[in-house]
Amino acid sequence: MRHFAVRTPTGSGGVIAAVFVLVSLALPGPADATPAYGRRYGVTCNTCHSPLPPRLNNVGMLFRRLGFRMPDADEAGKLIVKAVPAQGIGDAASLSANTAFRRDQNAEEGANKATLQLGEVELVAGTAIGTHLSTQAMFVPWNDDGEVELEDFEAQFNAGSPRHQMTARAGLMQTFFWQKANHGRLTQSTPLIFDESAVQGVGDFGGFALGAKLIGAEAGYLFTRLKDGRFSSTAASIAVYNGVDSAGQRAMRNTTSGADVLVQAVQLFGPRNTLGGFYYRGRVALGATALSGFESAAPEAQGGEARDRFTRYGVMGNYSPVPRFDVVAGAAQGKDRTQPDGGETRMHGMYAELVAQLRKRWIGVYRFDALDPDRDRDGDTVRANTLSSTFQADDHLYLTGEYRWLRRSEEKDGAFIVNARLVY
Repeated sequence: MRHFAVRTPTGSGGVIAAVFVLVSLALPGPADATPAYGRRYGVTCNTCHSPLPPRLNNVGMLFRRLGFRMPDADEAGKLIVKAVPAQGIGDAASLSANTAFRRDQNAEEGANKATLQLGEVELVAGTAIGTHLSTQAMFVPWNDDGEVELEDFEAQFNAGSPRHQMTARAGLMQTFFWQKANHGRLTQSTPLIFDESAVQGVGDFGGFALGAKLIGAEAGYLFTRLKDGRFSSTAASIAVYNGVDSAGQRAMRNTTSGADVLVQAVQLFGPRNTLGGFYYRGRVALGATALSGFESAAPEAQGGEARDRFTRYGVMGNYSPVPRFDVVAGAAQGKDRTQPDGGETRMHGMYAELVAQLRKRWIGVYRFDALDPDRDRDGDTVRANTLSSTFQADDHLYLTGEYRWLRRSEEKDGAFIVNARLVY
């Protein structure tokens, strides 16, 4: 669970000087382009990413859903799918590493406001295997806490024609295949409603975050069309997951009866425009003495196991009105209901982002997002403003600066960071 401590802002001159600087606020940096794919297929990164990695355009999103097989056209203009399997780990894997200088507006006791830090080091690998299978893995030998972590491991099966594909995948999964808010974000920080950690818990439940990677299995359908040299695609799926534990972390084992369910659909149109929606229904066991956050009889007195049942549903999408600008947005609502006492908490949140390509290989991003974890409680809405700029100095080197300011009631939080990211 993330807690927002009161920060003492630096002088206004320091804030103005930080306009092009980045805030990480202890959030992991985004995953990057995977040059191994480009080397294998003989294409540049902007084939699958725009305006810059790690954000996927529609070719990149379709490439991933096809199991790392490239959509293409034959000499007659008919849709085909090209597969170039990796012949070894060097063909499949890429490395990403971050080094940053960070200055917090107010450091913890015993810590300096300014520090150098080694960010997340990540190995990303993925490849098609034969005609139908594919796999993806994200291994982190060093995360922001200096620990080793398996962040993602998925196996996928595809069957059908290039136009009609049935898909199935399983493992420790990125739950959303619309990734522009989390895995494919262009900022160091994540929009609050798609973060990996809940802003606030519900009673004794640590809270559910839509950005969490979960263990489960998914079945889906992909319908792709090619007209006038442009792809359009419709993807839909239903997945079941172990869900999360009482701390809000992904559950290694199923915690109670049933399973979490996620239904989602996304329409891809044009080079990078999308529109989608989702519905998530989950549950978690809290134990016999939980629900302390609600005024109700003790669960053991009512003869039932304490549980939280929750739903989340929303829409997300992006639109490019002109080639150099993108508008990206998402909104979600949800409800937590604790059993057997019947306590109820309603949440909602949104974010809107403007991305501008300032020059070739140079982008600017502004994002506003807000999350109210309990609509019946005053003063707990969290609002954030993020200003970011990234320059691709080399095919493998990205320089970023971002400033992020958060506020909940009278509490303020903020930091800025300059970041160098190497991807190979």
